[in-house]
Amino acid sequence: MGGATVDLIASSNALPYTAVLTIDREFLNDPSMSDLVYGHFRILAKVIRVVRDDNDEKGINLIRKTTFSTFPDEILEGTAERLNQVAEDRNFNLP
Repeated sequence: MGGATVDLIASSNALPYTAVLTIDREFLNDPSMSDLVYGHFRILAKVIRVVRDDNDEKGINLIRKTTFSTFPDEILEGTAERLNQVAEDRNFNLP
């Protein structure tokens, strides 16, 4: 299963924030992470950076630890456009 850490995106209905959590796989109860899907959790963490809007140049790169991070930007953008088009054509939500 890849590297020693995994990034998760967490949100709350009660708060207007979304957080990217880097979890060390060593501390997961279930390496497949299936127990995380329907659970309710309290997160104790240190805030590293706040991204205020989509125009923030520092942003958060969710593909930084994947093979996709080596692809040129134009290929990634074209792929994302095609995936969004397929999602729209087939009427499903692609986060």
